[in-house]
Amino acid sequence: MKDFISILFIEDTEQSNQEIKKRLHQSDFSVIPFSQNSVESLGVLLKAHKWDLIIADLDKQDLDLPYTLDVLDQQEFITPLVLIGSEIHNDVLYDAMAAGVQDYVAKDNPDRLLPVVAKEIRNLRKQRKYTQAATKNQIFDRILKKSTNEVFLMNPMSLKVIYANDTLLDNLGYTEEELYDLSAKDLIASYDIRNVFEKIAPLYRGEENSTTFQFDRKRKDGSTYPVEMHVEVTQEDTRQLLMGISFDISRQVEDAKIIAEQKQKTRELELNNKYKSQFFANVSHEMRTILNSTLLLTNILKENRYQNLKDDQLEYLQTIYHSNNSVLELLNEVLDLSKIEAGKIDVRLDEVKVSDVCERAERLFKPIAREKNLAFECSLNGIADKNLKTDRLRLDQVLNNLISNAIKFTEYGSVRLEVFTVKSDRAKQSSERVAFRVLDTGVGIPEERQKHIFKSYIQAEGSSTEKRFGGTGLGLAISKEIAHLLGGEITLESEPDKGSCFTLILPSDSSDELAQQAKKGKLRIESKPKDIESQSAKLSKQETDKSEGTVLLVDDSSIHNMALKEFLGFSINKCITAESAREAYQILQQEKVDCIILDMYLPDADGKEVLDKLKSNGNYKNIPVIIYSGKSLAQSEEEELLKKADAVVQKNVNSYRKLLETVLERIG
Repeated sequence: MKDFISILFIEDTEQSNQEIKKRLHQSDFSVIPFSQNSVESLGVLLKAHKWDLIIADLDKQDLDLPYTLDVLDQQEFITPLVLIGSEIHNDVLYDAMAAGVQDYVAKDNPDRLLPVVAKEIRNLRKQRKYTQAATKNQIFDRILKKSTNEVFLMNPMSLKVIYANDTLLDNLGYTEEELYDLSAKDLIASYDIRNVFEKIAPLYRGEENSTTFQFDRKRKDGSTYPVEMHVEVTQEDTRQLLMGISFDISRQVEDAKIIAEQKQKTRELELNNKYKSQFFANVSHEMRTILNSTLLLTNILKENRYQNLKDDQLEYLQTIYHSNNSVLELLNEVLDLSKIEAGKIDVRLDEVKVSDVCERAERLFKPIAREKNLAFECSLNGIADKNLKTDRLRLDQVLNNLISNAIKFTEYGSVRLEVFTVKSDRAKQSSERVAFRVLDTGVGIPEERQKHIFKSYIQAEGSSTEKRFGGTGLGLAISKEIAHLLGGEITLESEPDKGSCFTLILPSDSSDELAQQAKKGKLRIESKPKDIESQSAKLSKQETDKSEGTVLLVDDSSIHNMALKEFLGFSINKCITAESAREAYQILQQEKVDCIILDMYLPDADGKEVLDKLKSNGNYKNIPVIIYSGKSLAQSEEEELLKKADAVVQKNVNSYRKLLETVLERIG
């Protein structure tokens, strides 16, 4: 396929030079001729199109050759000019060639035209190629000079820079002349010189063609800044050069330093939180141990087994019991909230009968409401026999909080619990849900405070409510979180001075929700315990006869040991106490023990260490060990303990009877 070339003819008319044009069509090119008879418009034509060749006819009477050459000189690109004519004087031809005309072809020698055209087109293309390359080099040079990266060329033998772009010059603070007189060592921080030369040494040895490394570069004023540099060997004609591209990494280094500092602060915060958590766990353990012990002793006294206490003394004991129990409840609320936030709350799936929920609520709150001259009612709306699959204790915990709040914030009128079914409007939830609505005629909650009511430590009216009614503001926050864990929600409708309506809505079956929450690490699902009623019946029978066994209580709290010894003493013949692991070992050497109750916190050893030592000793490995501790145990921890311990019982005011039953099962 022939190459297309465009030729501009400067001639009298388009019909001129037909023989010449005919010859051009016989060439190796596809010629596109264009005729122009006005020299004045030549500049416009040259700007409008990039011509490959211009042929000017000297036979044209008004041809202004000097003007034509002048117009061509003003163009940005090269266009060769060839003259044709019937005859031409040598002096005119000489002047024309000297002025820039490429060649001349006589009209009576048309055979010479094609070689001339071919030669000029070849030369033109070479020139344009060189021009394009030069233009590209100029553009590339401008790019290098204005690049945000530092670019340089260095003589590897003299270690002097022979080219540097503007960025490098600006960063260093040198002029080109100043920089080109310096050695590479002058541009490197003194402490990094050895490091840099070690990095580029493989290039000199021919082991590598390029390398990348970081170092501190030195400025003219003596200051330094960090750079990352890529150096490679390049060839220019017959000599080798080192080409380098580097960039200032001050920002990255500073960012890395900030990130490292933040990580260090995070580690310190995590460590501080760990210490705080440990401190809080230890303090709460000590507090609950003392409170549980006090409550147990108070309860023992309240029973008045020896019938030697007066009514006013029993009333004092009741006050002491309720006061300590309030403190314990407050501590448990704080612990519950921290457990929920840490994903360590335990839940258990139970079959819960709706009527039983209402019976427990009436039994608990009717006497309290009566003391305030309030009416308390439960309405089942025809679903008394309906069963829920949820955590009974957590359900009671939420309802107890809602009802106790309603009674506390109501001075006149009534409190009512209504239970009914509702259809779910959420596709992912079970089609039927059960609602527990608690209504009161109390102080109500302003609309602007309702969005804050479920946040921790916040009450409806701020400090005035706290002073008037007491409390910490934790109950609703905990209730909302528990409702969410059970797959439900709590809604609120309230108006100041007219009362409030809190509604707990739960799925009929919380199995899927609990499984999903457990998978996310939000809670732990416990196995179902033994039947409580059968346990109580068995315990009542056992309490009538004293066991002849000996129990060793190992706990660091002398108060708790005294209280627990007193309680167990009604059913067990002999209880011995020890407040350290060392004391426990001494007692075991001197006494025959049938069961050991072991706390996890001891002053001289961890409970697990004591358990391991007991079970690895042939003299003691067959003695039943019951872990009885206030420490919150993860399910995995409890399972690990049960590999050697006979039972694990969580220490609280409600677990003493469970502990007694567990002991009696072991010693008979």
